[in-house]
Amino acid sequence: MVPRERSERTTARPLVVTEDPALLEDLLRLAAAAEVEVDVASSLATAGPRWDSCSLLVIGADVTSRLDARPRRTGVVLVCTREPGIELWQVAVDLGAEHVVVLPDGEQWLVEQFGDSATSTRSPAAVVAVMGGRGGAGASVRIYATSSDGSDLVLLCLDTTDGKVIWKQKVGTGNKDARSGEGNSASPSPSTDGKHLWVFFSTGVLACYTTDGKEVWNFDVGDRFGKLDIQFGMTSTPVLDGDSLYLQLIHGRMNRENQTRTGKVVKLEKLTGKTVWEVVSTRSVAKGSP
Repeated sequence: MVPRERSERTTARPLVVTEDPALLEDLLRLAAAAEVEVDVASSLATAGPRWDSCSLLVIGADVTSRLDARPRRTGVVLVCTREPGIELWQVAVDLGAEHVVVLPDGEQWLVEQFGDSATSTRSPAAVVAVMGGRGGAGASVRIYATSSDGSDLVLLCLDTTDGKVIWKQKVGTGNKDARSGEGNSASPSPSTDGKHLWVFFSTGVLACYTTDGKEVWNFDVGDRFGKLDIQFGMTSTPVLDGDSLYLQLIHGRMNRENQTRTGKVVKLEKLTGKTVWEVVSTRSVAKGSP
């Protein structure tokens, strides 16, 4: 099959955008297996209007770092040749990606997508950003969220394509609503480095999980750093920096005379939960993240 490099086309075809000869060879082989002709752009600059008009858009990982602002499209998929890091997941989110496909494991799935694109009448067209390696066919782009389930405090993994729950883990108990339902003990958001998740709940539970939902460590900050004492709950999201995790905690009631509280900022080893240091502060302390 001979790829065609053109600036315009009246009949929509899949469009492959990559500067990597090895990746291009693999993608053309998969398209040929689906008996589908494709257009090829050697750079984003030559993709032109075909970004919007092609029936399937396949983008090599080698050019994703140079993506400029592009309209989000339905059916976006990222494909890679190794485990995607947090940067690639961010690209997936920015493009509106629905799946991440890793080559060579995802080859058969991608062949099917090429085949489907030949008869697709969907508009706008599907988008597949390809990055290449391990991980499985059609791996979903995921959203992680904290929530409550009755009195249980849970960590959720959701599929962005349909909102279905991929997995749910009970992290703690004792959920309480604040301000007549304006918030609850699950108000803090999770943090992630693409391989692990860190979650904190207003009850004091701080935990680390893998992105597959396996617990790594879990403890109550009240037991280690002192009981939390704040009327509407401690809603501090863990902050990641390299191999460290930072969390702000408030322990004392508000001193109305000088508007201060007794609080701490703590630094932990992110993969073990071990305390690196803790700093006590009696200055004006905000009720948020570090």
